[in-house]
Amino acid sequence: MKRVDHRGEAALSRIGYVLWEEGGRGVARRAWRRLSRRPVYRRLLVVEYSLRDIPITRPRVNVTFGELHPSEFEALIALRPFLTEEVIRLRLRNGHRFYVARRDGRIVHSQVVAVGKAYSGYLEIAFPLAPDEVYCYEAYTVPEHRGKRLSPAGRAFIAREMERMGYGRALAFIAPKNYPAVRAALRDDGQVRGHIGFVEVAGVRRYFYRVRKGGFGLLQNGLLVPMERFVPMEIQGTIW
Repeated sequence: MKRVDHRGEAALSRIGYVLWEEGGRGVARRAWRRLSRRPVYRRLLVVEYSLRDIPITRPRVNVTFGELHPSEFEALIALRPFLTEEVIRLRLRNGHRFYVARRDGRIVHSQVVAVGKAYSGYLEIAFPLAPDEVYCYEAYTVPEHRGKRLSPAGRAFIAREMERMGYGRALAFIAPKNYPAVRAALRDDGQVRGHIGFVEVAGVRRYFYRVRKGGFGLLQNGLLVPMERFVPMEIQGTIW
């Protein structure tokens, strides 16, 4: 059965309601607010790794890698203030894993791995993950230990852990102008598969996604499509 698109009818209904409640000036005022919004353009590179091929990297400082312990929640929140204990526990319940590097008992590096579904705050969208893939995000190193190869060493540790659990691929987003991160990804056998992002004009947002030979298994290439046609809406709106 052919799906009937009622979005046009809904838009006309909203205009009619505003016209009835606020008159022509109300419609014009709302239209002006939309048209005066500054356009927004965001784009990220889609990078893919084969977990088996990620090379083992030795950090330039002695650390111990492992999963985050509940007793360390407050220490991680102190490093990443946008996190809360509620968000950490919610992510864990959804199958996400927090990995940290410890030096003398102190967290000096952290990364998060998502399975099943993930969220990008920069793109403001949740997206599904295929059964064989993981999504790596929020890698962070304390300032005094940056440049000591903690991020690639952590990625190698995570790759071995996730491969042991049966996963085969890892994906990540990198800002196109974050040249050090792009170089590090290529050095660790990462493959730039394409890009993902959105354009927003007059309050209307449209997403684009274009990859070749790989990328996210459950996302389809698309150009300027609304969110509801790009990703499942039932996984949106969750606190991440």
